[in-house]
Amino acid sequence: KHEKDLKLAMQQLNQQINMEERRLQILLQEQQLTEQHRKEDISNANSNLLYTFIQEIISTKEPLNQTIFQLKIESLVQRLDSHHKSLLIRFLYKMNYLNAQHSGSITLDLHGMNLKELDLDDMDINSGQGKLDL
Repeated sequence: KHEKDLKLAMQQLNQQINMEERRLQILLQEQQLTEQHRKEDISNANSNLLYTFIQEIISTKEPLNQTIFQLKIESLVQRLDSHHKSLLIRFLYKMNYLNAQHSGSITLDLHGMNLKELDLDDMDINSGQGKLDL
């Protein structure tokens, strides 16, 4: 009888261990899903910030104020992730805001901004249009 009791206790212990492992797997999956949703929410917020800024720049009729424009760029660079920063820099470059040779428009100063890990590989920044110095 003692051996049967031991076998029964071992089976119950194994069942409890299996149930706990399943519970932990479910918790881990829930945690991963929550993290994925958080990242998606942040990415959506970054996309909205960038979209709003670009729409504002494109639709403005008056000349841009250099100081306000510079402050908006600095604020965006601080808030955006590297993917959205890359998109911002590409937009600014295409609009000639990073090219001192086009002196008829505003030229931004990007020195001191956190521009690490940007994906600018396919930008032709050394073409005859000037040089982008990050």
